[in-house]
Amino acid sequence: MPTEPVATRTLPPVDVGEEGRFESGLVATVEEVVPVRLDARGPGEVAGPGHAVVLELENGSSAPVDLAGVAVSATSEDGTPAVPSSSSAAEPLTGALEPGGTARGTYVFAAPEGASLRIQVEQNEQGDVVVVGP
Repeated sequence: MPTEPVATRTLPPVDVGEEGRFESGLVATVEEVVPVRLDARGPGEVAGPGHAVVLELENGSSAPVDLAGVAVSATSEDGTPAVPSSSSAAEPLTGALEPGGTARGTYVFAAPEGASLRIQVEQNEQGDVVVVGP
């Protein structure tokens, strides 16, 4: 059965440590972005410098949220997409987040040392995109 498309709406950018509120009540906070050294674990991955993005989600809605539908992406200052990595530092969110619950995950991206990343957080059942960074 086909699903209805969800129109996306990019919310005003917030800084690291600030809450980004989806219209549904889901709250995303990028707690920190820290430099890490990536290990090559999967096909096409390259060891080298990267950044770990620590994300906390709080479910302020009245329904469970499927965490497998959370997408975290990053771009560099010039708009170049940062390549996601399955490095050992990566611990993406899984399972379901019940109403009132919180969950924390870590997403890792290959990026040069000293790079400033713009982070986007989406959830496939939401129409909002939370942007963190410049």
